[in-house]
Amino acid sequence: MRTVAGLMQERALTNKMFDYLEHGADMGIDSIEPLEMPPAGDTDLRAAKDLVGDRMSLAGNLPSQRFVSMTAEEVEHLVGEAISAAAKGGGYILRCASLVAGLNSFKTEDQMERMIANVECFIEKGPKLGRYGHSP
Repeated sequence: MRTVAGLMQERALTNKMFDYLEHGADMGIDSIEPLEMPPAGDTDLRAAKDLVGDRMSLAGNLPSQRFVSMTAEEVEHLVGEAISAAAKGGGYILRCASLVAGLNSFKTEDQMERMIANVECFIEKGPKLGRYGHSP
């Protein structure tokens, strides 16, 4: 990876950013996140990997802001899809697109429990579905 003054260049760009990926790679950005999928963003992770995956690492694309309304099966499916789309050849970091996972003070207790269960599912399924150096 390229560095500036010995430092790696990482950028966090939210919402609709797919059209800027190639420009970012051309500028020497080493890693980009959160790569939000529609409707919040416009990033198709497989297309992003094909476009710039050999020049920068990609991170994210899991809509954790929706964890509050998703099932564990939906979370597991999205984790598997992200790994399938971007992990081949290295350079993909499995992470959520939102650091807060939809957390705010307006959630019911049931919603909070579902969100916590889905965060736990995300944490458990990532290493089980795919790890570098191991077959999924």
